[in-house]
Amino acid sequence: MRWLWNILKALPLGLGAPRVIGAASIGPEEAASNLSKWAHRLGLHNLPAWLSDKGADRHAILGAIVFAIVYSALAFVVPKFIRDRRRANLLTPDVNLVFESRLANLPDKAPPEGEVATLPLYYSLDEGTAAQPIGLAVRHARPGSDLDRFSDLKFPQVYRCEVTNYGNRPLLQVCMKIKVEYREPQGEVVYSYQWPVLFPKIDPGKSNMAIFYVYNQSRYLASVSPPNIASYIALGEDIPRKASVSLIGMVASMPLWPVEKR
Repeated sequence: MRWLWNILKALPLGLGAPRVIGAASIGPEEAASNLSKWAHRLGLHNLPAWLSDKGADRHAILGAIVFAIVYSALAFVVPKFIRDRRRANLLTPDVNLVFESRLANLPDKAPPEGEVATLPLYYSLDEGTAAQPIGLAVRHARPGSDLDRFSDLKFPQVYRCEVTNYGNRPLLQVCMKIKVEYREPQGEVVYSYQWPVLFPKIDPGKSNMAIFYVYNQSRYLASVSPPNIASYIALGEDIPRKASVSLIGMVASMPLWPVEKR
């Protein structure tokens, strides 16, 4: 119903102010009349001297313009400013997200939680295709079971990335947009994009960190750059908020060499 409220707020500007300006500009019978003639037409008599004065028209027009400006500021500009400030304040300082990465190997056994999340990079100029940024690839398996993968491929670098919530409440729908670039050996960028990574929930504490692995399946040099800002929804709320992300470990560069055949 916000549209109805906006219409109601606009009525004084759309009806009131133009009528006052019009009445002060054009008399009931001819132009250059004044407001007192309108008052007499409406049956109002014994008007104060200032209203009958010829300068009343000019003052009425000026007053209507000032009213329109002040009313517009109070009805539209100030509320928008307050909303913008509230949105800016959504970058809450009490939420502490930390993104940490380090070199590792892809796990060969399923962890206790029974799933392994990865960000598998791939781009082929010949095919004109790239791995589509649709979130993390998640493989489910029985805890402790073997994870057979890529027996014919070798990844020079694999990064284990950990996102930890050091705040005091669970965070829902935590989203980070990770920048991915592919380069030729000479350093020329051939393709880049933002890869959104979504974590349904991150509970507080180091033991509840979100973990995923990054590896490069392409024949290009790749690099991954995590963001400084993440969006989330606090438990018990439905308004998306933003929080700063502290980057530690090997996140400054995170280069990944091309995949190799075994």
